[in-house]
Amino acid sequence: MGEEYNTPPPPLDDPTVAHPLECPPLRWGLIGCGRVSHDFAQALRHIPTASIVACAARELDRAQEFATKHGIVKAYGDYDEMLKDPAIDVVYVGNLHAFRRSIGEKCLLANKHVLLEKPFACKLEDAEYLCGLAKERNLFLMEGMWTRFFPALEQARRLVLGGSDGTKGAFLEKFQWFKVTSISMQAIRTPIQLPFFTIENWVEGPVCWLVHILLQQLYSSFLALVLIK
Repeated sequence: MGEEYNTPPPPLDDPTVAHPLECPPLRWGLIGCGRVSHDFAQALRHIPTASIVACAARELDRAQEFATKHGIVKAYGDYDEMLKDPAIDVVYVGNLHAFRRSIGEKCLLANKHVLLEKPFACKLEDAEYLCGLAKERNLFLMEGMWTRFFPALEQARRLVLGGSDGTKGAFLEKFQWFKVTSISMQAIRTPIQLPFFTIENWVEGPVCWLVHILLQQLYSSFLALVLIK
């Protein structure tokens, strides 16, 4: 996976690369019926060759509500039951990231191609296991890192990996956005609802976020000084 990403993307006018709107039809099944899956389902509407044929949640009524909202024919209250559906080609997994390995494994063992919402896994060994299983069963498996396919990022990769005029340099890229939204109380998980709950789960996130922001600012300031010098 890393080696593939370290090769330049094909040219923008490469005739051998199929246009997304001309790809073969794909029938999707969605696991997880929360906000992220809602956004994915909305985006998928713009691909005429893609269709969502089923969705699944831990509670059937929630899956049915999601299905009604997005015009999905089948709703399941059990992940395993949905994975038995022969009408599904590929599964998008958008539930809690702590279950990425177990759900990803179920999908691959059911011979379904898989798109796992980021983060791909919580541990390196989980990611390596899933990649190995997908390769062994000749199935497609990818993390849903959508920014990877931004045209601007694709062009940046061409310049960095393919070279432009042979000169070397450095650049600093930053991508962010501000979004105002309301959070449903259904999205809030209490410790009782999380079997993997520990104090670290509640502390680790905010601490990592603060450390990330501080390090990013220090790095940006240092790099700016180096470039100015």
